[in-house]
Amino acid sequence: MALDGILQQLLDQPQKPEIVFVYVGIRNGYGKLDRVQPVARYYGFPEVDARAFVQTKIDAGVVKWRDLFVDDVHPNKRGRSIYAEAVTQFLQKESERVEITSAPLMPPPFKGAELATATILPIASFQASRDWKATVPPEWTGNFLTRYTPRINRVPR
Repeated sequence: MALDGILQQLLDQPQKPEIVFVYVGIRNGYGKLDRVQPVARYYGFPEVDARAFVQTKIDAGVVKWRDLFVDDVHPNKRGRSIYAEAVTQFLQKESERVEITSAPLMPPPFKGAELATATILPIASFQASRDWKATVPPEWTGNFLTRYTPRINRVPR
């Protein structure tokens, strides 16, 4: 699991970062929350349910989904400010807690350590073999992949 590998690398740093999981979801739910939340809870990271925070405002009649999002997923400026409000409230509550503890021991990986040693390499170091070729992204990706990333796919033999 890529998330597990990222967390293992972060937790292995000499100066451990503060990690907070923020769940934003989609219009009718959470998408992949069932994959992410168990990892957060396994490691004991704090969680902010910004999606539920938005829903309380919608349920109270303060706003409508269409006022906060450009589609079923992506918030507009007003939606992002409500997400920020959820995170800010969480951080304010956390800052009021006075708790001094020693750093917890790092637990074993949640699902395995396959990606715990992954690294990012500069694109200049990439050497394509004859098994790879550039292709056009599938239609469903819209403009995102064509605008922001080159696509290289493995050609089956």
